Amino acid sequence: MSADITSIMTSSTDRTQLFHALHQPGPLTLPNAWDVASALIVEAAGAKAVATTSAGVAWSLGAPDGDALSRDLAIDLVARIAKAVRVPVTADIESGFGKNADEVGETVRAVSEAGASGVNIEDGHEGSVRDAQEQKERLAAAREAPRSSTSTPGSTCICAGSATRRTACRSPSTAPGRTSRRGRAASSCPV
Repeated sequence: MSADITSIMTSSTDRTQLFHALHQPGPLTLPNAWDVASALIVEAAGAKAVATTSAGVAWSLGAPDGDALSRDLAIDLVARIAKAVRVPVTADIESGFGKNADEVGETVRAVSEAGASGVNIEDGHEGSVRDAQEQKERLAAAREAPRSSTSTPGSTCICAGSATRRTACRSPSTAPGRTSRRGRAASSCPV
């Protein structure tokens, strides 16, 4: 899409639709931002979308990386970034800021309501990789979360990231997404 079209797409729904379109037909490069200033710089440089970095966000707010930042602080920052830029924003929400699947769903719903067009959920847990069945339940709750909020029904797509495996993006309303290596412009899928 041209910069002119991107600049007029300011509603959350418009940005989510644009974010879906940006995933077709090839790789999507997502520069990382950790605060409003860095997001504005990324947008001004011509990026078609902005991705938050969980480590950068945590460090910029005085917390260590690795699920140490509070969910409320992370969501507040996503909301401020989404309000400041016109392009879609996708949020790295660590392992979902929740102890269980229901809490991960609550996080995804809140991030979506804050204006994010996508999320990335990591599978790390206490220095290791989360149990596969537990991660499956967390991702299922994440996929369902926006359907019960004000976001567009059926638009949910969640990226599951791992330091040891490829990132898989899937959407219930489209064919399975591509995979990309974590830390190398991995895409986040629309919520």
